[in-house]
Amino acid sequence: GVGELFLEMTPGNPAAIYQAKAMVRRALADALDTEIHTFVRKSLADTTPFTPDAASAGRRAFFAGCLDLLSSKGSVNSITLLGCFNRSRNMTDTMMALRALANVGGEDFEIAVRAFERKWSKSPLVMDKWFSVQATQPSDDAIPRVQKLLKHPDFDWKNPNRVRSVAGAFAMGNLVAFHSETGKGYKVLADVIRKVDPLNGALAARLLIAFEQWRRLDDDRQALVRK
Repeated sequence: GVGELFLEMTPGNPAAIYQAKAMVRRALADALDTEIHTFVRKSLADTTPFTPDAASAGRRAFFAGCLDLLSSKGSVNSITLLGCFNRSRNMTDTMMALRALANVGGEDFEIAVRAFERKWSKSPLVMDKWFSVQATQPSDDAIPRVQKLLKHPDFDWKNPNRVRSVAGAFAMGNLVAFHSETGKGYKVLADVIRKVDPLNGALAARLLIAFEQWRRLDDDRQALVRK
């Protein structure tokens, strides 16, 4: 993962790590294009009921890996990924398709985001997943999206799970955007912590952990963190 590799790099540059990984993923997607599409089509045609056994879980994990590789090639596979989202028959596959679409961004991702909200808006725990997947979109596009999510009618500053699903997912699970060279990711989290601290000091302290690795960053990012 980007987070683990970040700890091995001096100075740390999550965006560079993500781009390097993206090159590897695209190479795999190119080399295995036929196999990936064949397995995805087979999975979509499978009408076997959901079961929690290890073999079925393994197939779902493999399916998720295929979708991730498809997403590495950008918008060329957006329609395929949206089709996987629309035809998913369990929450695992739904989220895997939505995460893959988040990697790509664009209108197909927005269509999926709106469809998910319409279907699950009355289920708070499921909606936490909806908030998180948007906050972890691996680009600077996630920064204004997080700011928008913090103003969403269903966002509740007094609900720790909801705060973690946005601010925590962004800072801990989206190092690309959080460590944006603009410094806007740091400001977003700092603003959240200031607002959360009077309501829930333990949660504010937990969110502050995202800043612990600041000395691993380059000089420019360190200056932005200090600011």
